[in-house]
Amino acid sequence: MTKTTKETLVNFILDKSGSMSYIKDSTISGFNEYVESLKNDGNKYSFSLTLFDTEVAQIYTNESIIKVKKLDTESYRPFGNTALYDAVCKTIDEVKNMVKKDQKVLTVIMTDWEENSSKEYSREQLKVKIAELEKAGNWSFVFLGANQDSWDNAAKIGISTMNA
Repeated sequence: MTKTTKETLVNFILDKSGSMSYIKDSTISGFNEYVESLKNDGNKYSFSLTLFDTEVAQIYTNESIIKVKKLDTESYRPFGNTALYDAVCKTIDEVKNMVKKDQKVLTVIMTDWEENSSKEYSREQLKVKIAELEKAGNWSFVFLGANQDSWDNAAKIGISTMNA
């Protein structure tokens, strides 16, 4: 793999609502494998992790990938409803001022899409934020859906089906 000269910021926004409990083990495993691959691929990464259910919790904000710990059944406990729009918009707002000029930003959203409890942001507000950041050229969004409607759900918030 080609090494980058600048550090890439990876924002991982992970649904931990009650509806994710049926795939809890595979979610933990998949997240841990992804972080391990970033640690070992020879590139430089900073990492932000947002876990969300009814509430949104920023676990890491722009931390070195080396400091990111594995998830386990204590740190990832599905419960509550799904505030997807709030989680993504709050994460974007939290990290966008930390992004250095021309720094690449990859935002990964992993959810089963059961949005049912966002209070601060709407789907349309999220879609506008994603479009504005992608237009800047250094932000990319990936949607990892835990259901059969991933492509359709990604498109609903403005993420290309190629990134779903």
